[in-house]
Amino acid sequence: MEAAGQRIGVVSALVGIRRFRIRSHGAANHAGTTPMAMRRDAGATLIDLAAALHAEFRRLADPDTVWNIGNMLFRPGAPNVVPSEAEMLLEFRDIKSEVLDRLEARFLALVAAADRGVVGIDVETMARIPPTAMAENLGAAIAAAAAARGETPVHLPSGAGHDAMVVARFMPAAMMFIPSIGGISHDVRENTSDADIVFGCEVLADAVAQLRRQ
Repeated sequence: MEAAGQRIGVVSALVGIRRFRIRSHGAANHAGTTPMAMRRDAGATLIDLAAALHAEFRRLADPDTVWNIGNMLFRPGAPNVVPSEAEMLLEFRDIKSEVLDRLEARFLALVAAADRGVVGIDVETMARIPPTAMAENLGAAIAAAAAARGETPVHLPSGAGHDAMVVARFMPAAMMFIPSIGGISHDVRENTSDADIVFGCEVLADAVAQLRRQ
């Protein structure tokens, strides 16, 4: 938003999230004396799987799809020992369930292809959070309030989870964004200018007043 010069964002939907822990099981051996063809390398197996995931997800994803391999561990974790076990964490997000289903199906197919007996792989599902649509009439009220103050709002999905996804299970919900300085989030440097905070509060107050008159 900051880069585009937008001061008000109307959230159309919150992404669904799917998160998995992938573990591979091989056999430890001396890295200096074990020929490459004889290794049961749990670490290399997950490295290859991660590369395949990145390539396939780029092919299958929508423009707003995001994914991340947030952690990778090798055990025993010594430079001269072939890893006997490895683990990585995979997450992907999108506002469309069909996109999430497509990515998950391809992910599981790649796991099945990599699990050929030499190195075994198992998958643990850590999270399955469905996408959440925001109430269109509430979003329209925010957009109208912004326009009345001379600001053309941007409509965009939220790539993060928020309380609104829980609230929306029980009642209509909406969300509004204001820009973060430098676009920084989830960091101690995250900040928003006082002027943008004040303007956001004014737009929100106007939207609430408009809805109360309806």
